Amino acid sequence: MEFALIENPGNIPDPLTKSGKVDYVFEIGKYQITNNQYARFLNATATHFDPYGLYSINMGNGLFGGIERVKKNGHYFYEPLEEYLDLPVVYVSWFDAARFCNWLHFGEPETGEAVLGTTEGNFQVGAYNTSTFSAGRDVQKVEAHNSGAKYWIPTLDEWNKAAYFDPLKDGIGGYWLYPTQSDTKPHAVPPPGDRFSANYYDFQWAAPAPYLTPVGSYKYAKSYYGTLDQGGNVWEWVETLRNKGKHRWVRGGGATNFDHALSRINVDSEYSDHELYIFGFRVARCCPSNS
Repeated sequence: MEFALIENPGNIPDPLTKSGKVDYVFEIGKYQITNNQYARFLNATATHFDPYGLYSINMGNGLFGGIERVKKNGHYFYEPLEEYLDLPVVYVSWFDAARFCNWLHFGEPETGEAVLGTTEGNFQVGAYNTSTFSAGRDVQKVEAHNSGAKYWIPTLDEWNKAAYFDPLKDGIGGYWLYPTQSDTKPHAVPPPGDRFSANYYDFQWAAPAPYLTPVGSYKYAKSYYGTLDQGGNVWEWVETLRNKGKHRWVRGGGATNFDHALSRINVDSEYSDHELYIFGFRVARCCPSNS
């Protein structure tokens, strides 16, 4: 897992969306979490049983699913499809992503069970207090990661800063409209494309079937901080509640969306328990010097 360092603490907020201001240095994944990475997580935490539905059957037979589950001798085993290995994992809920962060926080233990110290945390240990997750859509009980979290789902401010902010823009710093360091819509072309390309729908598919692209395929199209695919491929969960309601913000658009979904002014959110065919995530972590 590779990370981009997000510096320039105390940057200005986006004048249009009022978001993106972050007062500390942190790191964010350069790429979206892949089927291969999520299958490792499942094999470490859900081989005996899967009480929290970390695996969705749609991952095996859905439109963009890329992970098969088989049962042998009473245990589950998870295998990413070879041609989907480095595609972003989809059909994950916000709660699944939070438990993935807990697993990273605890050092990727291989207990085979979703228990405290593996996927589960409380208000004292772990990245997220999963004891509140039974609230389902009453997500106001799960507002943010614990203060000592080592990994977490990026907040709206963190995600937007990593995608759109450029401290050198116009000589004073500002926000690009798209996460390709451009105010003009990206080119919807097959990868690798150029530095202004992305995987989204522009009256035709940008990439051939299965339409999603391996993370980092548009290797020239980076944000100022070096992240890739923050526009297109799949939508990404963020931690922040929308207007303190029951929806979480989702950002970046996907392969099935027009360019507006990739822009910084797009507004979209979803229930935290939904596992949709075009929703994935990336993770953030504290800067090592801040740990």
